[in-house]
Amino acid sequence: MKYITLISFALLIWLNSLLAQSPDKRQIAVCDIQTKEPIPYATIRYTENKGGTYTNTNGFFILDKALKDSLYISSIGYLDKKISRSDIINDTIYLEPQVNELPPLIVSKRKIVKEETLGVIKAKVFEGWASAGYGEEFAQKFFFPDTTKIYKIKTIIIGAGRFDPTIPIVIHIYNTGANGYPDKDILLNKIVLTKKDFKKSKKRFEIDISAENILINESSCFIGFEWLPMPIISGRWPTSSLLLTEEFTTGFTYVKALRSSTKDKKWGKIPVLIPSLSQTNNPTNTIMSIKVDVLE
Repeated sequence: MKYITLISFALLIWLNSLLAQSPDKRQIAVCDIQTKEPIPYATIRYTENKGGTYTNTNGFFILDKALKDSLYISSIGYLDKKISRSDIINDTIYLEPQVNELPPLIVSKRKIVKEETLGVIKAKVFEGWASAGYGEEFAQKFFFPDTTKIYKIKTIIIGAGRFDPTIPIVIHIYNTGANGYPDKDILLNKIVLTKKDFKKSKKRFEIDISAENILINESSCFIGFEWLPMPIISGRWPTSSLLLTEEFTTGFTYVKALRSSTKDKKWGKIPVLIPSLSQTNNPTNTIMSIKVDVLE
């Protein structure tokens, strides 16, 4: 079995090499402009065609030479970049690191007074939503009741019907902008969901982010769940699915790149996703919660 695995791995490398050298394909690297290090799981969206792709664990993606689109490139910790095919030099795209100028929080003299769970803890499931390859992202707004205290986010819990790594999922944490929508991503490290994060019997993801040391002393923030984009094909990809609810009369879930041209990257309130199945006039929300330590 060990030898079969090694042979399969070698075959996969050979096939990838052939694909990269194909006259119809072009292998592109996405790298940090300062360190020249590759950036894995960067999001690549096409400006005209629906869908996109993403870089692999080595920071490469395959670009079809027949595709005439410009590209939008984004990744946690970097400034977004739009680039035309003709501007890609030496098959490499460089991204500039983004500096998040968030106010420092002094926590050395504070103590944990309690643990709380915020958000949608229990709710009746209305429907599941899986990616169609557009690079959809849901972001749920969380409210913190006392801004005199500091909240450390320890665990993110997201209701999910199934997990399939066909389309990777990246987690985001945004501060709230002046318009009340998601603004800057305050995560410094990229979190890509894996099989260990999915608790099948509980029908949910449980993501431990305590090591990220995310501290909030604002009235709200957003947790984002992004499927990386894929080339649009007929039918649907096998992919992970979120669980949605209509039990609340207030909408606190936002969405972008939902069944639309991926050049439209603006956030908007989530619509009724499947009107024919909707039982109420309530907005659709994701079943998502967070566990936090409260410090004072």
